[in-house]
Amino acid sequence: MAFKSFFKENRVLLILSLFVLANPELLKAANQEKECLKNIMPLEKQLLAVTEDGGVWAEFEGRPGLRKESATALKVDSKLEQLLNSLHYLCKAINGIPFSDLATYINGFLENKTEKEVRAEFNKHGKTKSEVDLWFKYTYFFNEHHNRKLDPASIQNTIELSKNYFDRYVTYTNKLKRMTSEASLQEANNLIVDVDSFLESDPNHSKAAFENAQVPYWDIDENYGGS
Repeated sequence: MAFKSFFKENRVLLILSLFVLANPELLKAANQEKECLKNIMPLEKQLLAVTEDGGVWAEFEGRPGLRKESATALKVDSKLEQLLNSLHYLCKAINGIPFSDLATYINGFLENKTEKEVRAEFNKHGKTKSEVDLWFKYTYFFNEHHNRKLDPASIQNTIELSKNYFDRYVTYTNKLKRMTSEASLQEANNLIVDVDSFLESDPNHSKAAFENAQVPYWDIDENYGGS
């Protein structure tokens, strides 16, 4: 009886697990994502060790000579969060652009209707041409690229290069109390510039930024879903 109850409550998960195990490519993809996420866990811990105490922002706020520059400190913290978020995306997207509820939604309509008919339907519900244009543009982008692959070895290299910035971040926060206000501000600005430069120059981070930039805001009334 206990087994029957467990199966009833978890049958969808069990069926999906069996499907993955029976499909070598899906199993390989799942393992690659899992290994990638495992490799960025130390960086998550480094960031959390600083931000759980308020981050660089809290250090600047606690010093009269730096309090007026707290916006810069906040930017340092956010840049490292941006870097980590980009790594998370790359791991999740290593075997294709992650699931998109918007693309799934639009594709569902296109199974039985033409694009012109779907556009007319959205128009009846008050959606503007410009926003619907963005929805279709993204859906076609997703359809074309959602099965693209990233090189796991290249992603691992990006993770290794990213580690330098998390190390610098931790080292910087550890020595902040011993630094002059001028030196603290200068190093904060240097870190911001360097992280920005890395995010733009690293091919994988720039790809993550490009793909995320394609996702439009969408909001449809409750009769038509939304996000």
